[in-house]
Amino acid sequence: MLECRALLDTGADGTSVCKSVAMAAKLTPYGKMQVVGIGGQNYHRTWGLHLGFFADENAPPFVLDEPLLAVEIPDNNWFEVIIGRDILTKGTFIMRPGGQFELELPVDA
Repeated sequence: MLECRALLDTGADGTSVCKSVAMAAKLTPYGKMQVVGIGGQNYHRTWGLHLGFFADENAPPFVLDEPLLAVEIPDNNWFEVIIGRDILTKGTFIMRPGGQFELELPVDA
């Protein structure tokens, strides 16, 4: 298990992971898939992963039951994972003024 910084992206269809994290976590590669993003249409490597969230720093993470197919993104200085609508729509996602948010996921998500 690796603890990563994540970007919640309401405009992203799916979840993405940086190559360095995929390699460090020894994720399973699943080949390439066609992706349309800011840079246009391209093919990106995909990785199988399990995603978890820390709701409380003193509690273990809540890990989603089903594995995800995450698209590889370039390494950067800001985040290691992009969480897209594939996860955000599994529960209730609320944006509040000032940048505060709530993400409530069902136990069987």
